[in-house]
Amino acid sequence: MNRQSTSPSTSRVALQLGLLALVITGGFVVACYLWLVRREFFVDRLVLMLIVLTPIPFIVLATRIWPAQPDQRIFSKGLWQDLLYFFAMGAFDAIAIAWFSGLLYSFYDNFLGFLTIMSVAVWPIAARLALSLFVTDFLNWLHHYVRHKVALFWKFHTVHHSQTEMNVFTDLRYHFLEYVIAKLIIFIPAYMLQLEPLTAFGIAIVIRWHTMGYHANLRSNYGPLRYIFVTPQSHRIHHSHQIEHSDKNFGVVFSIWDRLFGTQHPDSKSYPDTGIDDQTFPLEQRTAATSVLTNLIAQTIYPLRVIFYPASTSSTKSPGDEQAPATQSRTA
Repeated sequence: MNRQSTSPSTSRVALQLGLLALVITGGFVVACYLWLVRREFFVDRLVLMLIVLTPIPFIVLATRIWPAQPDQRIFSKGLWQDLLYFFAMGAFDAIAIAWFSGLLYSFYDNFLGFLTIMSVAVWPIAARLALSLFVTDFLNWLHHYVRHKVALFWKFHTVHHSQTEMNVFTDLRYHFLEYVIAKLIIFIPAYMLQLEPLTAFGIAIVIRWHTMGYHANLRSNYGPLRYIFVTPQSHRIHHSHQIEHSDKNFGVVFSIWDRLFGTQHPDSKSYPDTGIDDQTFPLEQRTAATSVLTNLIAQTIYPLRVIFYPASTSSTKSPGDEQAPATQSRTA
């Protein structure tokens, strides 16, 4: 009797199941460690995550009433993929960023203490909050601009821009290396302005609520408020891969920086399709747990593959570097 060889599909399923089991086991071990050894820290991070999740039901309800893409399902492939990013980045934040922020503060205290603005220590907390928010938002705008203009950084940023089904969790669809840099931009102004850690986290949560709202499948330009804040419509223009929308609308909280530096797109009515033009990007195709997990791994590897094996991809350029295929916009 001949022994039958294992088919490629069977091997692939076995690999996916093995990876899923490894991630679940690793997550369980980390959770047990945090609960048994650092219970207070574990509870604090859990509470913070629950606070971040607070506005999601209201945002989802708004997308049902005013959808940018009416044919997009709530529980789309993109949402399931980005939901995994949300929890993965949350876990990464709880484990790595907490340690990293302590290391960063030590480095800042030893080598960058001269940046501390001592005079603001006597300012009212509201004034320090406002100044920190403006400084952080400008640095986020600058950082976002650089991620589009520097080819190496764009390769990592494509993970975020690859989403074709924008949803409330797309905000955290980031490569983990980008996430570390983004955290740096929040912490450094907080140290300079001598904000308490809880205050800095409060600013981060408010910013997160805002960014989750404008990444959602929401048809709104906020009316006159669009001249001050980034909106679902303006940020959808930013995620568009139509050539006329390339490298526009880099704002994170306020739209004033784009208006000041000439990067604000004048269109305030269109709702274009989103995504990137690299057909080799491992975009999610199914909602099965193993597929979502393996896609996360493949998408994390993707920038490295583009850097070291550029011939394996069809495009590695930023949106403004080449003509993107035209897609049909949805207008108000």
